[in-house]
Amino acid sequence: MTKQEAYDFLKDINIAVLATSFDNQPLASTMYYVVSPDLCVYFITENETKKYKHIQSNPNVSIVVTNREKVQTMQILGTAERVDDATTKINIIQQMSMANAQKNWLHWPPPISKIEAGEMVIIKVLPTWIRFADYLQEDLHDVFSQIDC
Repeated sequence: MTKQEAYDFLKDINIAVLATSFDNQPLASTMYYVVSPDLCVYFITENETKKYKHIQSNPNVSIVVTNREKVQTMQILGTAERVDDATTKINIIQQMSMANAQKNWLHWPPPISKIEAGEMVIIKVLPTWIRFADYLQEDLHDVFSQIDC
């Protein structure tokens, strides 16, 4: 799989599960996201959520994106960091709202807006490893492909 194919896959889905860990306690959270052409994943959370607190103490995260119809998944390992640049924040919020509008989703604003857990923050995940799986492939050697970032 090429980086462009990975970008196209991620761009088409926009819902993922994020895994974090703090003090040997894992946490999995469903989230809306947008992706940049360099395969960085961005999402919105609030600064008093468990997810954010986990990221602050341990920035190593994992993301899984699933295409149920095609029986494909993408796993991403990466490092999460808070986005503080105002221009980037506005750009990410605009991208998220446009992505949701194009899909005619009924969940905009995102569910995080219904949680009162501090101020809104945007997190960027810089991928270090990406693995794509296409479980409809007949040859086991063709199921997995990896992208080193």
